[in-house]
Amino acid sequence: MDKRFSQQWLSLVCKQLPDATAAVCMVPDASGQKLVTLARWPQQFSNAAEFSKIVQYIVKKREPVCFAAAVTEEQQNFDLFAVPVNIGAKVPGALVVKLKSQPESRQKAIFSRLKIGLQYLQLTGAKQVSNEEFYSRIVGLLAACFEQEGYQKGLVTMVTELTRAFDCERVAYAEYRGHYNRVVALSNSASFDQRSNLMQKIGDVMDEAMDQDNVIVFPGDASKLIQCAHQELARKYGSGSILT
Repeated sequence: MDKRFSQQWLSLVCKQLPDATAAVCMVPDASGQKLVTLARWPQQFSNAAEFSKIVQYIVKKREPVCFAAAVTEEQQNFDLFAVPVNIGAKVPGALVVKLKSQPESRQKAIFSRLKIGLQYLQLTGAKQVSNEEFYSRIVGLLAACFEQEGYQKGLVTMVTELTRAFDCERVAYAEYRGHYNRVVALSNSASFDQRSNLMQKIGDVMDEAMDQDNVIVFPGDASKLIQCAHQELARKYGSGSILT
C-alpha cells in the first residue's frame, strides 16, 4: 500500500479529531505473520510502544475498544481508542488514536469518525497502489470539503474540485427527492436558479440514469441504454460529453 497516501489519510483522520495527539496504523506484512507500521501521526511520532498492548488486544478480539485514562502525562490523562483494520488479510491490523481524556458521551461519535476514515483506507484494498497521484487527489478532495463550514459549502467545494481534477466544463450534484433529482450544488456557483431550464435538463439526465440504475456516458453509440435526456441536454447547451 502506498506510504504517502496512507500518511496523508491518517493525518486527515486525526485532524477530524481536535483532541487527538498521536496515532498509529498497523497492518499485516506480506507474509501475514507480523504487523508493520503503515502510518503514524504526527509523522515524527516514535513512541508507538505504548500502543503495543492495545494493538495485541484488537488483533485478538477484533472489535473497537476504548481504554480510558490509559496514559498519564504531565498530570493529564489520555484515552486510547482502537479499531480493527481489515484490508484483505486474514489477520486484522489496528488503528490506535491517542486523545485527551474524553467524556463517555463522546465515545460513540469518535468511533464513528474512525469507522468512516477506515472506509476510505479500504478503497485501496490490500494490494499496492499503482496511481499515487489518484489517491493523493482523493485525500486532497476530502480535506478541501471537510474544511468548509456546513454541508452546502462542502458540496460546492466538492463539485468545484472535481471540475478542476477532471478538466470538466461543469459538475452538478443532486439529491433524490419526491421521485426526482434536484440539483443542489453546481461547480463554481455558490447560488443558482433551480427552476432554470438548464437545471431542469440536468435533473432530467440524472433521472434517466437513475431510472435505468446505470452509469450513462454520452455519446455512447454502443450503449443499449436510453439517452434521450442526454441528447436533449447536449443539443440545447452544446455539451460535448456527459457522464452521469
